[in-house]
Amino acid sequence: MLVRDKGIAWEGVNAPVHYGNGVTSYAVLLNVHFKLPFMKMHLLFDDLFGYPINESTVFSVTGYAIKD
Repeated sequence: MLVRDKGIAWEGVNAPVHYGNGVTSYAVLLNVHFKLPFMKMHLLFDDLFGYPINESTVFSVTGYAIKD
């Protein structure tokens, strides 16, 4: 039996996972300034926060940060 929990999200959250400014800026810092490879970032986020960050997420937030 598959059970899905659905809660009420804050305004502006429109995806199953929504990273805040702190997580996205930390990912960009690790990727751009420290040149940490994606796999090491994946493992680091899993160790620190209990969830691994996806490579495409890092790629998209880095591109978004560079545009600004």
